[in-house]
Amino acid sequence: MAETVRLSPDGPHDYDYTSEVAIALSEVIRVLNHATLSCAGITYPSTVYDVLSRIGNATAGLDQLLAQLGEALRRMLESGQLVTITATQPTALTLRLMPYSTSSVSTPGRRPTTRSAHGTTITAPSP
Repeated sequence: MAETVRLSPDGPHDYDYTSEVAIALSEVIRVLNHATLSCAGITYPSTVYDVLSRIGNATAGLDQLLAQLGEALRRMLESGQLVTITATQPTALTLRLMPYSTSSVSTPGRRPTTRSAHGTTITAPSP
């Protein structure tokens, strides 16, 4: 079933809209994977160049997006919305973020989260 997603950089931005756009992005990649699977989807070399060019334009903004998502998680951690969970709790969801400087974040009453030169690991509570 086809669903229309209205893309609007100016908003309004809320949880549902942000999730809807992320789902649409995932679907776009899936559709491109199917479209490029056979010769029917790639008839000319110019099609390959066009797709690569547009993918390059799209990925240029991923650094900003990932940094903003990481910053949102840091704010949530500092406000107590996220907690760290030890490796002995297998239901923990671990999110791997873009690299930042080596440091440690500690919230009173909570275990610290370490930020390393290889990336930042923040864990979310189990459901």
